[in-house]
Amino acid sequence: MVGRLKATGATLIWASTTPVPTDEPGRFEGDAKKYNAIAKKIMDASGIAIDDLHAAAAAKGMPNNNNVHTLPDLSPNVVASIRAALLARDSLTEKVSASYPHKPGKIQTRLSSINEVPFDRVRINDLFWAPRIERVQDTTIPDVLKIAEQQGKIDNLRIIAGRKKTGRIRVYNSPDSDIWKIMEAASYTLAWRDDPELEHTLDELIALYAEAQAEDGYINQMYILPVDHPQSPEKYRQGRYGRELQFEGTIDEWAKGIGQLYSSGHLFEAARQFAWANCRAHYRATGKQNFLQIAIRMADRIYREFPPGEPINYADHPQAGIGLIKLYEVTGDEKYLRLADHIVHHGHHGRPPDLGNRES
Repeated sequence: MVGRLKATGATLIWASTTPVPTDEPGRFEGDAKKYNAIAKKIMDASGIAIDDLHAAAAAKGMPNNNNVHTLPDLSPNVVASIRAALLARDSLTEKVSASYPHKPGKIQTRLSSINEVPFDRVRINDLFWAPRIERVQDTTIPDVLKIAEQQGKIDNLRIIAGRKKTGRIRVYNSPDSDIWKIMEAASYTLAWRDDPELEHTLDELIALYAEAQAEDGYINQMYILPVDHPQSPEKYRQGRYGRELQFEGTIDEWAKGIGQLYSSGHLFEAARQFAWANCRAHYRATGKQNFLQIAIRMADRIYREFPPGEPINYADHPQAGIGLIKLYEVTGDEKYLRLADHIVHHGHHGRPPDLGNRES
């Protein structure tokens, strides 16, 4: 029972059984102490807060009517035990492996007004959702990966990594974000059910990204090759993509240099999903840190480009702020929290009205 309840993510409090009155029908005086002694061992071993109502009731003595439920002033004991349990929960932290390049950190629950239930604590085994999750893992994710392959988005990475010497980069708006969203979705399904073939596919993609990543940590397939590279497309010469435009493009020049912070945010979210402790997906299952290292190197590159306190003269989507918060959660490195705050509050997130009735 304790295991099943803990799996829900709820904060558990155990209340000990109160004294059994003398001559209680069907029960025997003294049994409560035996029951409580056994239960207390389980609660202590499981780290569950205890509301010792038995001790509180015994200290007050059994009332004349032999009904423990009429004892006065027990409510404060209950309130105190609940408050203590909640404080204990909020002080819990999840330490990151000491092998990370940054100082091991803590999940700062004080920064949130509410705390999410970790998705890997939720078990789904029903007739509605379970078959759909299975279909996503078996059919949808392989299909969308196949589409990304057909579109040339993965071949772009092979060109940048030097694996493919023929052909040119095919231009898309934020193609990496599409791949990273798929990888994030895949990691959610792997936490639900193991799939060695899918995990192997992700390993190959991560290795490819590691090869394509620039020495300074920059990663975005639209902005790594220079304009004059023999495998760069003609569209690079139109002044919208290419290495020369890394983090270049003001609000007045939009859409020049578009999608760099946006795509990075999805990289951080996907890598966090692989890496956050106590999940069965990727790092959490196997100890692999390679995807997280790619994300950390890119985040550090952005930090050097836009250090907090300095003006940001680049216009893009604020997705990076969300992703950096997720990266902070898994690394505990507060510089990513500061960078998220800087980008969200000082970045340029508007864009010219380019759709219909100025929706954007």
